Amino acid sequence: MSHVPALLKKLGDLHRQHVQTEREIATVEGEIIATTTTKSESKRQRRRQASAADVAKLTNGVVILLRDVGEPLAYREIAARLNLTPSVVSYRLQQAIGAGFVERVDRGRYRASSAVLASA
Repeated sequence: MSHVPALLKKLGDLHRQHVQTEREIATVEGEIIATTTTKSESKRQRRRQASAADVAKLTNGVVILLRDVGEPLAYREIAARLNLTPSVVSYRLQQAIGAGFVERVDRGRYRASSAVLASA
């Protein structure tokens, strides 16, 4: 029985060391996550900035056509008028919609957005 107090003291010391080690691990993990998140976010921001600058160039032909026609067109009609493949036009339409240049009117038909028409 005389060993029990000594063992309890040792157990308490080990527990405190364990808690301290867990805190240090959590701190290091937090630093790793913060470093990784910062790098990933800056890469995403650069991609967004580059793509935002290129969207106007990429979608220019589609937007001008829709603006000039003045009525909704199907993407296949846009492709035929611009001599592009339907898949290319579909991609460009999605980019233009994301940028607010084009609106989807109904199933498969698109028109220039009111903001584009107002600036014409």
